[in-house]
Amino acid sequence: LVLVIALGVVIVSVLALKKKKSRRLTFVSIAFGLFFLKTIFNLVDLYVSPGFFMNVGVQSVFDLVIIGALFTALFKK
Repeated sequence: LVLVIALGVVIVSVLALKKKKSRRLTFVSIAFGLFFLKTIFNLVDLYVSPGFFMNVGVQSVFDLVIIGALFTALFKK
Protein backbone atom coordinates (compact mmCIF):
# COMPACT_ATOMS: atom_id res chain seq x y z
CA LEU A 1 0.00 0.00 0.00
CA VAL A 2 2.83 2.42 0.86
CA LEU A 3 4.52 1.65 -2.46
CA VAL A 4 1.37 2.46 -4.44
CA ILE A 5 0.76 5.70 -2.52
CA ALA A 6 4.42 6.73 -2.89
CA LEU A 7 4.26 6.07 -6.63
CA GLY A 8 1.09 8.15 -6.91
CA VAL A 9 2.66 11.07 -5.06
CA VAL A 10 5.77 10.89 -7.25
CA ILE A 11 3.65 10.93 -10.41
CA VAL A 12 1.61 13.90 -9.18
CA SER A 13 4.71 15.86 -8.21
CA VAL A 14 6.42 15.17 -11.54
CA LEU A 15 3.29 16.23 -13.45
CA ALA A 16 3.14 19.42 -11.39
CA LEU A 17 6.81 20.03 -12.14
CA LYS A 18 6.16 19.65 -15.88
CA LYS A 19 3.37 22.23 -15.73
CA LYS A 20 5.28 24.77 -13.70
CA LYS A 21 9.05 24.65 -13.61
CA SER A 22 10.00 25.63 -10.10
CA ARG A 23 13.05 25.00 -8.00
CA ARG A 24 10.84 24.23 -5.01
CA LEU A 25 8.83 21.66 -6.94
CA THR A 26 12.08 20.08 -8.07
CA PHE A 27 13.18 19.52 -4.48
CA VAL A 28 9.74 18.20 -3.51
CA SER A 29 9.81 15.79 -6.45
CA ILE A 30 13.28 14.64 -5.43
CA ALA A 31 12.09 14.05 -1.86
CA PHE A 32 9.07 12.02 -2.98
CA GLY A 33 11.19 10.10 -5.48
CA LEU A 34 13.66 9.19 -2.75
CA PHE A 35 10.79 8.07 -0.53
CA PHE A 36 9.55 5.83 -3.34
CA LEU A 37 13.07 4.48 -3.90
CA LYS A 38 13.47 3.82 -0.17
CA THR A 39 10.21 1.86 -0.17
CA ILE A 40 11.36 -0.25 -3.12
CA PHE A 41 14.69 -0.94 -1.44
CA ASN A 42 12.90 -1.94 1.76
CA LEU A 43 10.71 -4.41 -0.13
CA VAL A 44 13.67 -5.87 -2.02
CA ASP A 45 15.59 -6.17 1.23
CA LEU A 46 12.66 -7.91 2.89
CA TYR A 47 12.37 -10.59 0.21
CA VAL A 48 15.94 -10.93 -1.16
CA SER A 49 18.38 -10.27 1.69
CA PRO A 50 16.47 -9.99 4.95
CA GLY A 51 18.01 -7.14 6.93
CA PHE A 52 21.45 -7.07 5.31
CA PHE A 53 21.05 -4.27 2.78
CA MET A 54 18.64 -1.72 4.25
CA ASN A 55 19.83 -1.56 7.82
CA VAL A 56 19.00 1.28 10.19
CA GLY A 57 21.97 3.35 9.06
CA VAL A 58 21.01 3.27 5.39
CA GLN A 59 17.40 4.10 6.19
CA SER A 60 18.55 7.02 8.33
CA VAL A 61 20.62 8.40 5.45
CA PHE A 62 17.58 8.18 3.16
CA ASP A 63 15.47 9.98 5.77
CA LEU A 64 18.11 12.67 6.24
CA VAL A 65 18.32 13.38 2.50
CA ILE A 66 14.51 13.43 2.19
CA ILE A 67 14.20 15.87 5.10
CA GLY A 68 17.01 17.97 3.62
CA ALA A 69 15.24 18.16 0.25
CA LEU A 70 11.96 19.16 1.89
CA PHE A 71 13.73 21.71 4.09
CA THR A 72 15.40 23.21 1.03
CA ALA A 73 12.07 23.36 -0.81
CA LEU A 74 10.43 25.17 2.09
CA PHE A 75 13.09 27.71 3.00
CA LYS A 76 15.07 28.35 -0.20
CA LYS A 77 14.04 31.47 -2.09
